[in-house]
Amino acid sequence: MDPIDATSVDGPVYVIPHGDYAPIFGSYPEIAPHEGLIVNFGHIRRYKGLEHLVDVVRDAQPYSQIRLRIVGPSDDAVLVESLVQSAIREPWLDVDPRLLSDEELATSIRSAELVVLPYEHLYNSGAAMLALTLSRPILLPETPMSTRLKAEVGDQWVHVYSGALSSRHLLDTLAVVRGRQKGSRPDLRMRDWGLLGREFASVYHERLAAPRR
Repeated sequence: MDPIDATSVDGPVYVIPHGDYAPIFGSYPEIAPHEGLIVNFGHIRRYKGLEHLVDVVRDAQPYSQIRLRIVGPSDDAVLVESLVQSAIREPWLDVDPRLLSDEELATSIRSAELVVLPYEHLYNSGAAMLALTLSRPILLPETPMSTRLKAEVGDQWVHVYSGALSSRHLLDTLAVVRGRQKGSRPDLRMRDWGLLGREFASVYHERLAAPRR
């Protein structure tokens, strides 16, 4: 937890990291990932770059047996219909626009060899933290947030790309993922809720002790 100067805010700004999902998802059993399966999960929204992700996986088909599964509810019926129609045409694509139960979601994520989150704008991501909680590597656009997460958690788990996502990014990342040490887990010690709770408390105590204006 560090204070950050913010010119638009009259006073210090503190950033406390997003916690892990171990209290909710930690009890679900581990399963072996399916080779070549890429998963994207969460609410289906346009800023998440899902149509581009479908195009990128299509471009990779001549070079690898990659499959893509997109799961999650949506309020955008037009976007969902576009993705579903693509899935009808493409045997390597599966789209499930439902709100999954926690167990179903954990199974979907753990079935992935790689979770890809090609957001157009990335400032924070609960989906990234959930995938890491379930010990699945992630691929994110290169931003200050993703670079910091990579340094914290480990470069075996957080992979970043610059520019627009391409099939080469997917293929290269899958090659690295397959070479990582088996049985290893991402380092999420800084995302423990007990630690984060103490950080929240320290902010409150500090502000209460600060001189009133």
